[in-house]
Amino acid sequence: MRVASSQVRRGVSTGELTFILFLVLAGLACAGWMVYRQTVRTAPLPTALAAITQPDVAEAARSYVRKNKPTALTGDLVELLAQPDSFHVKSEEHPLVGKQAPDFTCPDHLGRPWSLAQALRRGPVIVVFYYGYHCDHCVSQLFDLSEDAGYFQQLGAEIVALSPDALATTQDRFAQYGTFAFPVLQDKDYAVAERYGCAWKVPASGEYEQKHGCFVVAPSGQIVWANTGDEPFAGNRTLLYELHRLRAGESGTTPPSAPKPPATTPAP
Repeated sequence: MRVASSQVRRGVSTGELTFILFLVLAGLACAGWMVYRQTVRTAPLPTALAAITQPDVAEAARSYVRKNKPTALTGDLVELLAQPDSFHVKSEEHPLVGKQAPDFTCPDHLGRPWSLAQALRRGPVIVVFYYGYHCDHCVSQLFDLSEDAGYFQQLGAEIVALSPDALATTQDRFAQYGTFAFPVLQDKDYAVAERYGCAWKVPASGEYEQKHGCFVVAPSGQIVWANTGDEPFAGNRTLLYELHRLRAGESGTTPPSAPKPPATTPAP
């Protein structure tokens, strides 16, 4: 009996207690990881570590762009905008089209304030809302616009992109992949996207949902074209055509190859 009792005591101390301790430590580790993900989920990894452990988001984004556009736009701007019926995408019936764009001032990746009102004093603005730099699909439109930025500059237009990414996240991505040809702003808590109808809070969870958005804003502040949805807009020629229409309206000229009204036959 003494031998049996000794065996029981040895089993509890070396077997069950060890297993119980392992379960406790594993549970604490899981709980700590969940808390960490909730509190610092937007904190970027160091650039060197991210390059090893994370996929190349920029390369994947460029590949996504190439699926819709084999090469960057080339050639004369007038030629690019000829025959708009072959490429032009009409604006959606967004409630803000024809109305004044909600003004905003947000920090860029260096914390410098960028103001829509001040930019509109210089010319029209393309306002883009994207989910963030965490996926190639989300950021692909920024790569698409950046490679054609010279044409937008020819028309006196500026581009600005907004996402809820923390400034540190954007800084880390820029250090890893390079910057864009336009400012990228932090839209903290989706404040601006919500005013443009591109974000909303889900009552049941209290979390925000978002969709992609692209808006053409005239120097007057009026939104003249809009596109929102699950996919980023991939039609730079449409945006350029809308900008040229704005400039043509100001100068009284006709956009290149603008659709003409059908000819009428004189009455006999």
